[in-house]
Amino acid sequence: MNSMTGFAFGEASAGPLRVTAELKSYNNRYLDLILSLPPALAAWEPALRDALAGSMARGRVEFTVRIKDTAETSTVEVNEALALQYRTALQRLQKIAKASGKVSLTLLATLPGVLASTKEVDAAQLQTVAEGLQVKLLGEFLAARRAEGARLQDDLQRQLEVISQGRLAIAARSGTMEAVFKDNLQRKFRELAAETDENRILAETALLLVRYGINEELVRLESHEQTFRQLLTEAGPVGKKLDFLCQELGREINTIGSKTTFAEVQQVVVAMKDALENLREQLRNVE
Repeated sequence: MNSMTGFAFGEASAGPLRVTAELKSYNNRYLDLILSLPPALAAWEPALRDALAGSMARGRVEFTVRIKDTAETSTVEVNEALALQYRTALQRLQKIAKASGKVSLTLLATLPGVLASTKEVDAAQLQTVAEGLQVKLLGEFLAARRAEGARLQDDLQRQLEVISQGRLAIAARSGTMEAVFKDNLQRKFRELAAETDENRILAETALLLVRYGINEELVRLESHEQTFRQLLTEAGPVGKKLDFLCQELGREINTIGSKTTFAEVQQVVVAMKDALENLREQLRNVE
């Protein structure tokens, strides 16, 4: 079982450049890949997206690469054609406005596009380094998701055991339902001073058992528990399947609670509902 949350960070050198990469994820209903790459690595994005998508099924996954220059590798270039156009335009404006003065170098240097700073970047070397970081980070990232998934699995099993023990307790109590119904009917007949007819009491008891019997719900509940435990041990994404099973567990628990009027059973049902809510909360992070 894997969690949908994970984190990994790494850095490496590519000549005079320092490359840092960060891979992290959060819970999400589907797989949502968010890639943030510098322009020099734009061509790598499709292959990177395929590599990440092939390693996970759900979650909002963010992969960020940053580049820092550790040496003076920048060069400054002059856009001569643009500078001349600016000068001509300014001189024309000077004539139109009949203004005095000269077009200064300081003014020209501050105009957009006249001076441009460029860096010599070896894109192939940069991508090789970034790919190596990605492989390393992905391994650590998936290991972190598995470790968190193991902790989630332990807690899911504990919550499921609460539901299982509750089912057993209710099943033990439901075995006495027929006797309780029968005793209640006999008491009501006596209070009404009505003639006690054993056949009628048996018939009324049978009707009550049909109306309030919970054996079918208990059987289905046990079946859902067994399927849940089996899915917990399966490899691959199981979050959606487990979430669906929680809906089925909730349906049976609610039906049991609505059919029984015994106070002790209602207390057990409340504990089961609480455990089920904890299951749902934890499953939000399961891949």
